[in-house]
Parts: sequence; structure tokens; C-alpha cells
Amino acid sequence: MSLTPNHQIDNWASEGGIPAEPHRDHQDGCLLCAVRALTEGTPPVWKPTEGDTVRGVVLALGEHPGLFGTQTYVDLYVNGHEGTEMEHGVRVRLTGGTVFENHLSGCAPRVGDTLTVKYVGRVAAPETKVRPARMFRDWAMAIRRGH
Repeated sequence: MSLTPNHQIDNWASEGGIPAEPHRDHQDGCLLCAVRALTEGTPPVWKPTEGDTVRGVVLALGEHPGLFGTQTYVDLYVNGHEGTEMEHGVRVRLTGGTVFENHLSGCAPRVGDTLTVKYVGRVAAPETKVRPARMFRDWAMAIRRGH
């Protein structure tokens, strides 16, 4: 079948070219469903407790509005890697403040890399001449290039 400028996409879809409606109920490992699950919508934000670790393949990097301006985020596909608390096949968003962003920029992840993130916990920053002692959230990150 060839498409002409006047041919409606809906007709082409209904004639078997592409599914007219998303089919999200497949249990057979449908590739189209998998792609949609990994790319549509906003995944849940990872809310770690001290010592939690997550490892996954980088799906997306970006910025979103935060309490104090924009915050950097990274979306991971967690595939049940050993040593993580997450189940198999979960998409999750990691985000944080300045310390998180500094560690992330140090790793310089790209889509397809495997990123491991550990939430170290709240750590005391020493007092300086211009700032009193304070607490901050610390992270540890490692990157493996490619998938």
C-alpha cells in the first residue's frame, strides 16, 4: 500500500500499517510496548535511604523545575542488577541538589551508559570562615560506558 498526501494516517493505521491505539496489555514481550514503557511519561523519582544503591542504563538526562531553580535528573532503566534494591525492569528518575549534580557531571553519563548511584546519606560539612557547619546529602557514582 502506498500513502498519498490525501490518505489519512488513521486509515493507514486501521488497514494494518500501525496500531491505531496503543496496545499496552500485551504479555508477550511486544517490542513496541517495551519502547513505550521506557519512553512515555515521567518515571517515579527514586527516594533513597542511607546506603541505598541503584544501577541502571541511562535512558535520558535533563533538567526540571525544583525548589531552588532547575535540577538535573537522569532516568535509568533498572534491569535487576545485583546489589541493588530495585526489581527487574523498572524505570526510575534520579535527581538531587548541587552535590548530586557535581557527582553526575563528573561521571558525564550518556544515553546507553550504565550508571551506579549510591546515596551515602547526610554528611556534615565543616565550618568555614564564611559559613557555619551544615548538613548536605552526599552521593557516590560510577559509570561504565556503553551498554
